[in-house]
Order: sequence, then C-alpha cells, then structure tokens
Amino acid sequence: LIPNKLFGLKFGGMRRENKSEETMDRIVKSIERFFFAHHRSPSITEIASDVGCSRSTIHSYLREMNQ
Repeated sequence: LIPNKLFGLKFGGMRRENKSEETMDRIVKSIERFFFAHHRSPSITEIASDVGCSRSTIHSYLREMNQ
C-alpha cells in the first residue's frame, strides 16, 4: 500500500460514527488503483464513479480524512 501521506489523507480526525469505514476503505483503494494506473491523482468525479457514490459524498469523506 502507498502511505496515505502521498495523497494528503489523515485518518486520525475521522469521526467514525458519521462515516462508513467500508466506504472510506473503498475510496482509499480507488485512489491507490487510479494512481498506479494513471500516475496522477484521480478527480473527485473519477473516485465517485469508481466507488459508486455521489461527488458530494466523496468530497465529504476526503474533507474528513484530511482534517
């Protein structure tokens, strides 16, 4: 796995009661797969498409992970 620092994600501030651990894991794995395949970070739209969530949901998770 790639260190989460590479993507600027921090999990310490995650409020787990509000966010699904499974969805968080799917987002991180999606980012890792995309990065290795395309050698760049995915857009929120690309992550949302891969994970099967709305862009606003992805944005919310990423914001929480980065706090």
